[in-house]
Amino acid sequence: MSDHRAIQSRLDSYKRRLESASYKFDVTSAIDRRSLKLAGRFFDLDPKDPILRDWLLYILADVLFGRRQKGRPSGSNTAWDFNRYFCLQYLYHAVKRDNPKLGNAKIAELICEFDEFKNNDPEQVRQHIGRALREHAKFERRRRESDKKGRD
Repeated sequence: MSDHRAIQSRLDSYKRRLESASYKFDVTSAIDRRSLKLAGRFFDLDPKDPILRDWLLYILADVLFGRRQKGRPSGSNTAWDFNRYFCLQYLYHAVKRDNPKLGNAKIAELICEFDEFKNNDPEQVRQHIGRALREHAKFERRRRESDKKGRD
């Protein structure tokens, strides 16, 4: 289970308990009191101090429900360079040659079975197929032009 799912499951559990509790503080019996001490130690805040405990509350609320920037951080390495696109187009053509009736979504699933793309999501691979084919076409066009100039 991923961390996100585990956190969401725990939040849902507390939400259900709060909804069904006749008195809202009945839920405290299910709380691991060590967690507040550990959070205080992590941030070097004393959870016995009401103001510092509020800080811990705001940190928790921000981590769980705060606004996030969408997308990958700028400058991060996406690992989709020329060699990766070249490999993708090669595998695409190999799979397409053996299975001419398959669509790109199914081809992407089959490509993800190869070691080079085993850690990729098939939908991500499918989205990159078009660019891989365009990049390869540009490469071939430049190569032909270069060969033509070399013969002249």
